[in-house]
Amino acid sequence: MLHRLIAAAVVAAPLLASIPAHAQPARIEIHPLESVHLTNQTFLTGQRNGRSVMLAGELRIAKPGTDKLPAVILIHGSGGLGASTQRWADELNSIGVSVFILDSFAGRGIVSTVAVPHHEPPAVILRRRIVVTVVLVIGGALLGYSLTRAPGDGSFFLLTLFPH
Repeated sequence: MLHRLIAAAVVAAPLLASIPAHAQPARIEIHPLESVHLTNQTFLTGQRNGRSVMLAGELRIAKPGTDKLPAVILIHGSGGLGASTQRWADELNSIGVSVFILDSFAGRGIVSTVAVPHHEPPAVILRRRIVVTVVLVIGGALLGYSLTRAPGDGSFFLLTLFPH
């Protein structure tokens, strides 16, 4: 029995060693982004004045050099950044795709916006519907534009959203 376990370990060791624990990007850059935090009321009434905030994004460049690389913008859901964002970034970097991870919460002092739906006021539900509609329209426009590009074209865009 012991010799079978040793034989299995000898066969499996090279296979396991070839699996990377995490994709390591060639370079990581943190980029500040100036934005505005709007209250529900200012957003729903179309006002543009709000509290100025500084957001940040992490750019993970997949390969060293100066070549143009495909890139994906990862935007977290209402639960904020989590393990799924990290996993997507690792997977995309491992296939040579650079990743920009936007954190739209920390600069606003928000941890999570997940709420129990039964307790949301109608204005919040309306705001969520408007935001989802806007994101879907932008995503559809980017997808339509990207589909007109040749594979590997530097102007190809992909927008990925993460629920919660």
